Amino acid sequence: MTNYLRTLLLTFCLLWLVAAVLSYWFDPLGYFRAREWRSSDFLSDRVWGDGRNVSALLLPVARAETLIGGNSRVGYGFDVADTAVREYTGKAYNLGISGASFDELDAYVRHAVHHHAPETIMLGLDLGQFGLTLQKNPPVIELADDETVWLLARLKAMGYALWSKEALSNILWQAINPHDLTLHGVYNDQLAIKRNREIGVRAASRIVEGHSVSYWREQSDWARYPERMRLLGRMIDDACGLGIDVKLFISPLHVRQLLLMDVLNLSDRFNGWKRDLVKTVERYRTNDCSVMLMDFSGLSDITREAVPPQGDNTSTMKGYLESSHYKPALGRKIVERFWRNDDVSVSFGIALTEANIEDQINGMRAKLVEFRGSHPELVAELSNIARNE
Repeated sequence: MTNYLRTLLLTFCLLWLVAAVLSYWFDPLGYFRAREWRSSDFLSDRVWGDGRNVSALLLPVARAETLIGGNSRVGYGFDVADTAVREYTGKAYNLGISGASFDELDAYVRHAVHHHAPETIMLGLDLGQFGLTLQKNPPVIELADDETVWLLARLKAMGYALWSKEALSNILWQAINPHDLTLHGVYNDQLAIKRNREIGVRAASRIVEGHSVSYWREQSDWARYPERMRLLGRMIDDACGLGIDVKLFISPLHVRQLLLMDVLNLSDRFNGWKRDLVKTVERYRTNDCSVMLMDFSGLSDITREAVPPQGDNTSTMKGYLESSHYKPALGRKIVERFWRNDDVSVSFGIALTEANIEDQINGMRAKLVEFRGSHPELVAELSNIARNE
């Protein structure tokens, strides 16, 4: 009986190990996506935080035609398995890194280009990337040419993944639903949707807004702003030298986020950042670089979408998970706007240039003042969030 139980246990462990290896091979980021950055039952948070390193390790393997990078908004906002997106981007890799400052994002992009230059680099930009430091110890990305180094590193990442209790369920899910999830990234929007059903979209919005207030107050690092702007210029310059098409965009911020920045007295800084982006892009565009800057943060029917009232746990939003993160439906519109370069939505997506930046800023300021005046209860709600955080 003892031998039978031992054999049964060893067989189960072997099957689990084989399932984990196969699951990791087909969907390396699936573990982190399924667990949404939580620690495993056997390993610490430190190891599961290495999902950032797993993303880096997969970049040379992905060999994508389009690299889509940014923070968690990009992570949730682009479904690279969407056929409507692939029609324009080809094989794309979603490199959405939670809370990534621009210097960290720059390191990932250089890492990807070093191993396989994509045809297009598409970056979602947020003011926080240039003025916040959320990760105290971002991963160190070595740019070694020795592929053996990368193989060993990938085996190390696989070692982390083998401890996941999701191993067997992941491989079974892959067998039943053989979708190409490998390049999708680590964000699981279904978990976010499930959480919203439990507490409601408005409550979820208030939570992320409270986090934003805390970040701006505790993690501001404006001393590094000039350095990060220089990194952006260097990235564009390097990409131009390799013939890479650079598409930069300011993420579609919901009006609640715009009003929150206004409450926190960040609007002038936000507009100044836009001016700096335009100057940087124009400097390289005059050198025949293929670079474009599109602003999706303006007030429109899309960004003014109503958030369900407090206590409504059933209603959802078309374009947003909550007031901070947008859905792949908006990511698809962003892709279409860039590649088709026409009025996919007349008020959604403005190409910023030195000729129109001041008009766009003044027009945006006037619309926000008008919206703020007609929604005093919303301003009061956001002011209360800012005071209590």
